[in-house]
Amino acid sequence: MTQARCPALLIAAPASGQGKTTVTAALARLHARQGRRVRVFKCGPDFLDPMILARASGAPVYQLDLWMVG
Repeated sequence: MTQARCPALLIAAPASGQGKTTVTAALARLHARQGRRVRVFKCGPDFLDPMILARASGAPVYQLDLWMVG
């Protein structure tokens, strides 16, 4: 059995308005344009950010809120 690679990157900041969405969108777009399969996950009660990130990555954005609360 071979193990698949799953490189990941976490973007975080101590408060809102720090540029997390901007940095994430830029990195998602860069890697998607390079032919990589990009998946973005989001936490928090925001509905605009997932639309921006989905457009940048070319794939749906997955909300983690319900998963984290069980």
